[in-house]
Amino acid sequence: MKDDENGSNCSDVASDTLQAGSLTNLPNSLLNFQREAVYQCVEKINWLLQDEKVSVALNSFPITPEIINMVVNHVKSSKEKPCCIIKEIPLTFVYGPENSLDKFTQAFKRMTPAGYRLEEVNGFYYLVIDTDSEQKSNSEASLDIAQFNILKGIPHSDDSTELKIIAEK
Repeated sequence: MKDDENGSNCSDVASDTLQAGSLTNLPNSLLNFQREAVYQCVEKINWLLQDEKVSVALNSFPITPEIINMVVNHVKSSKEKPCCIIKEIPLTFVYGPENSLDKFTQAFKRMTPAGYRLEEVNGFYYLVIDTDSEQKSNSEASLDIAQFNILKGIPHSDDSTELKIIAEK
């Protein structure tokens, strides 16, 4: 198959150019900047595939130590990615970590963020959406709206005439 624009053959690229996530047998006709572009593209594709695998793994239950390690390694290798924000917060204790770290860990375990459940696997903590809490708060919210005649916000209805009509009803 001939590429009319530059006269190259598609068959120039061997079918085994991509094997097991690495590049082999790139055509010698590629210039250095072209090779670098191919390497960067493949590297980005591999990262995106790993990102998808991590995302899928986080939606499976139970979260295993293997999944936690996969996530930790992926996050650590994603420091330069715009969608991955890492902020290390060094813990400093007034009485030193020997005296305070255990108390801090115990208090941390007792945290209950609204709508979430704190879980631990091998010393790593993560939040899970608490579906029981979410369903309860949704039913309470709809009860409050019906019981107290609270108007629920209508998305994209900032027009003052529409607000007047709602207020008149």
